[in-house]
Amino acid sequence: MKVEYSTNYCIIEISERLVIIVKYYSIKDVSNATGLTSYTIRYYEKIGFLPWLKRNKNGVRIFTESDIRYLECLIFFKKIGMSLDDIKEIIKEGCMIKDFKNGLNIHDIIQKRLNILDTHIQKLKREREELDKLIEVSIDRRNIYKKILKSPLT
Repeated sequence: MKVEYSTNYCIIEISERLVIIVKYYSIKDVSNATGLTSYTIRYYEKIGFLPWLKRNKNGVRIFTESDIRYLECLIFFKKIGMSLDDIKEIIKEGCMIKDFKNGLNIHDIIQKRLNILDTHIQKLKREREELDKLIEVSIDRRNIYKKILKSPLT
């Protein structure tokens, strides 16, 4: 097997008849695509979210479309308020199909992920209840101010 890196592609020659060309991206490209800063992407790599990340012969990180989709998944979990520890727990087994082939109990993995998500959903519901209360208090306060403005000043 022969591997060559060009400007934006990795060419993998498996055999004379099978050549795979994979487009890859720089950290700047990934930053632009995801909205994450380069620092955050490097931090995610450092804490173990991107252990498979490859580097070219100059030591520059190279990313694939799959890496970008993976980071978008992390962004989603962060956006809904999950901690990095919970995200790590949810994704640590990786691809369920791969785990299934490796003989891990897929039911246990899915149940663990389900429990984490259920706990997070309950937390979000409690936060929503608090926000609803704050909205109600704010509306009441606003109505009081409106009444004061409409009443004749003495």
